[in-house]
Amino acid sequence: MKKLLILLLSMALLVSGMFFLTSCDGDADEEENESNENNNDENNDENNSSSSKVDYTVNVVDQDGNAVAGVEVTFKVGPKSTYTATSDATGKAVINIEETALPIRASYTATKLPSGYLKGEATYVDFATGSKTANLEIVKGIAYTVYVKNSSGAALSGASVQICVDGVCNAAVNTDVDGKVVYYLSPDFDEAYAQFNAAPNGYNAPETNKIYYTEGVTEVTFVLTEA
Repeated sequence: MKKLLILLLSMALLVSGMFFLTSCDGDADEEENESNENNNDENNDENNSSSSKVDYTVNVVDQDGNAVAGVEVTFKVGPKSTYTATSDATGKAVINIEETALPIRASYTATKLPSGYLKGEATYVDFATGSKTANLEIVKGIAYTVYVKNSSGAALSGASVQICVDGVCNAAVNTDVDGKVVYYLSPDFDEAYAQFNAAPNGYNAPETNKIYYTEGVTEVTFVLTEA
């Protein structure tokens, strides 16, 4: 009789253990399924969020239609939102934002253009209604150089010179260690000349303080004599 009781007790414990393991496995499966569902929901939210964003692109080009890199473009979206992007090697400045029906204006700062480039007719462009691309034009300037040398042909630094274009003079600049100053000018001017302002210590000003750039000439030289 005692043996029978022991056998029945052992079978009861075995059944109870199996039920407990099944219950734990069920809870784990439920937790794993719930976790997968949450992950799927998060992924769906991310996908839905990213799918509503689009690219708005500004093509920055020079007067000949060539791409210009390194131009910082500011995108003003509606009355409040502002974004910036810099044009890449293909001339594209791109922002990725929620698609919008608000007006978008893209602009650049004339004083922050890459070396050798000048502002075009306008420093901004408005995106056409519904459009996601726009073109901004800047001007690729032509280098005009002023040299200052002594009578032996050696470069003189510290001489003050400037270039005047169609009656408007650029700011005076001192020649560098190579005895030169470089200005970038728009190619469509009518008249330009270099003007000499002041000689460095130990030198006299030249007899002629104004030299005109003739057609096809982009370099002029002032020759100074020792005082």
